[in-house]
Amino acid sequence: MALAIIPICMFLLSGITLRHVLLVVSAVVFGIGHIYNIDRKSIDNITMVDCY
Repeated sequence: MALAIIPICMFLLSGITLRHVLLVVSAVVFGIGHIYNIDRKSIDNITMVDCY
């Protein structure tokens, strides 16, 4: 999970420091999608293990 949060924070911090609203919005959308995707993959792996 830390490997997902570090790029999100860097992306968000660069948008804030450069004062680019579109970059901040993109970072938030990227962050939500990235964390959702990682959580979904971990849930799929757990259910695959439980099935066998």
